[in-house]
Amino acid sequence: MKKLVLLLALFITATTFSQDRIGLSVQAQPKLITVGDSNVENGKRILDLLVRVKQDYKQGDIGYWNSALSYQYIALDTSYSRYALQGGYTFNKFSNKYKVGLYADVGVADRGDIGFTYAAGIDLNYIVTKRFSITLTDQFARRTDMDEFQNIIMLGLTIDLIDEEEYKIFKKK
Repeated sequence: MKKLVLLLALFITATTFSQDRIGLSVQAQPKLITVGDSNVENGKRILDLLVRVKQDYKQGDIGYWNSALSYQYIALDTSYSRYALQGGYTFNKFSNKYKVGLYADVGVADRGDIGFTYAAGIDLNYIVTKRFSITLTDQFARRTDMDEFQNIIMLGLTIDLIDEEEYKIFKKK
């Protein structure tokens, strides 16, 4: 947990003064929380939590590039932790209520052994307010403890923590 806090602090410090928006996303896998895991050794219900700090860059014609740091925790018999660096593109000019993002990430995971992981996914965001949205993620991930790709569907909330456009001292009118 100390590593996560340190990584998040470094990420926020390095990007706060040079970019447009920083958001925090917290998501969980609804299937594992409600129905549980089909693998008997893991128990009935499992918490699979994904926390992502995302940096959005300047708005383009149809969307914007972004990068993120993420931490995933799965409460298995031996805990699974994954740290990842993500890059992607979000399309936000097609609707006032929805944003669609595509991304890829690379990282390291720890479940007894530390190993290299990678994933690709799509985010669908339903915009509730300017700073708050509901996020549905479909991710295809390669975990170190399994030999196959996993399709992971997560649901959660995204909050824009910093929107520099609102805090600029000299705004153009």
